[in-house]
Amino acid sequence: MLVILGMGNFRKVTIAVLGIITMLFAADIYYLYSLYGSIKSQYILTAADCLRQADIVEIMMSVREKFSVSDSSFTANVPVALSHRLTEDGALVSADAERSGEKVLGLFESFNLAVGKGLRESVAAYDIKPDFTRLDSLFRMELNRAGLFPDEVKVLPADSIAPEVAAGKWVVEYSLLKNSPLIYRGYFTPPFAHIMRQITGIVVVTVLIILALAFAFVYLIRTVLRMKTLEEMKDDFTNNMTHELKTPIAIAYAANDTLLNFGAHNDPEKRERYLRGALQQLTRLSGLVENILSMSMERRKSLRLDNEAVELLPFLQEISQAHMLRAEKKVEISIDVKPDDLCVNTDPTHFGNVMNNLIDNAIKYSGAEVRIEICADADGISVRDNGNGIPGKYIDSVFNKFFRVPDGDRLNVRGYGIGLYYVRSITEKMGWAVSVRSRLGKGSVFTIKFNR
Repeated sequence: MLVILGMGNFRKVTIAVLGIITMLFAADIYYLYSLYGSIKSQYILTAADCLRQADIVEIMMSVREKFSVSDSSFTANVPVALSHRLTEDGALVSADAERSGEKVLGLFESFNLAVGKGLRESVAAYDIKPDFTRLDSLFRMELNRAGLFPDEVKVLPADSIAPEVAAGKWVVEYSLLKNSPLIYRGYFTPPFAHIMRQITGIVVVTVLIILALAFAFVYLIRTVLRMKTLEEMKDDFTNNMTHELKTPIAIAYAANDTLLNFGAHNDPEKRERYLRGALQQLTRLSGLVENILSMSMERRKSLRLDNEAVELLPFLQEISQAHMLRAEKKVEISIDVKPDDLCVNTDPTHFGNVMNNLIDNAIKYSGAEVRIEICADADGISVRDNGNGIPGKYIDSVFNKFFRVPDGDRLNVRGYGIGLYYVRSITEKMGWAVSVRSRLGKGSVFTIKFNR
């Protein structure tokens, strides 16, 4: 991906994707806000109908209190008939009239408006005052019937100003007809719980989508950054490996050229020195090739390990003696295996490569005198050295492919960052576990647990 896009293009794509996600998030917030506004408008309309019903009931109750039940003079002006309808302005028209221009109300709405209009025209002559306490109660009851359960409800005359009542509440403005003066204002606490129940599904799905997008994007960024780091380490590995391969080839070539063309073969001492030097460089070259092949084999998912009983003491002694013989500095390796005849079931070739890598690292990253302690028992094996140690912030990275500690002797010590990666990969394939403890300047301890 980095090769295709390049980091510059990737940065542009990242900014573009972030912009798109931000716009989608903003659009979603706007949509939710619009949905909330739509639900609020619907609730206000419902509350207006509830206030109208409460007003009619309150007037009828007030009239009944002033007149006997049999006195029906207060309904004399109710202009309701099945063959007629009302317009929004209160005009009476035939039900069969052409419905163009102003909206003509349905039968039920016409009946309600007609009753309210008739009652108000009747009670105006008797100067009947509304009971606002009862009107509050009736308004609350009608809201409850409509499925709304506000904590506070208050109805006030239209000309009344009460900021303390209106604070934090929704307002319903009630007039009998479309263009008639306001009669009441109804106040009630917003039914947020009821609204949230309606939009909970949308909100939850939206939040989950946003979280999923955020997680995917963060994971993508982290993956790309790791790929970038891996690319850098691969480049570092290639440069190191090129140098590592060229050096022994050049030295062996020079030794042989001297023997063939400059008469060094006539001097036994020089001949032995040049041949021994060429042999050492070819041995080193063979080790490099072996490491590369080991890494290549490790990457194969089909890699199959042998399972043989290996007696640890002689196995470790042989490996240790080989390292002490070819080391260019003083190396002391002590081996403690309990019991002496301890055996483990493993692949001897790959297990040998694992131990070679651990011992070789202990020698390379130590001072002029190296002391290595190898201890083994039925639970596992440990390799302790008196070397330079590993800074704590790099402990978790030392087993990563191509990783090399960027401090200290990195430039002075040959390496290409695949040894410990190979150690971890092979031990895991064997069903074991490897770990490291280290103190800067005090050395390191690599431990392999046979049964993790």
